[in-house]
Amino acid sequence: LSNKDHHFAEEINYAYFYILLTDMADMMWRTYGKGAPSRNQDMKRSDTIMKDLATLLTQHIRKETSVEFYAESLCISKQYLSLIVKEKTRVTIGTIISSMRVEEASRLLRDPDLTLQQIAEMLSFSDQSSFGKFFKKQTGISPLKYRQKLRKTLLTLRQ
Repeated sequence: LSNKDHHFAEEINYAYFYILLTDMADMMWRTYGKGAPSRNQDMKRSDTIMKDLATLLTQHIRKETSVEFYAESLCISKQYLSLIVKEKTRVTIGTIISSMRVEEASRLLRDPDLTLQQIAEMLSFSDQSSFGKFFKKQTGISPLKYRQKLRKTLLTLRQ
């Protein structure tokens, strides 16, 4: 993940994020899955927090990027939230937030009608430059190059 010059860095980062979400889904399925869950089955507090965090992240990832926001929304300290997330996922809450922002940015970059400035605003970056630096740091490729690669791939697939 740290080798930004790797030819497949974008795909590796996407796979990493996908695996992270899959592991979280698996953890939740083990707790709540296998048919209709029993109403009298007690969930661990940490499992409830993880479930609620996943919901909050999905709803607020475009506007809220601070651990403090998510911890306050869950009525726990940011240290406790960080501890639970690290325990359950083996990655930090900051890594999860960054990964989800990159995934959301990637999704928005697939829309050719949106400018980079509009995407930066939608994701609550102060400006387009900050968004570009963040995206490149996380993926190893600039948003513009990501879009160009995507367009090139789509053209190749159509031929």
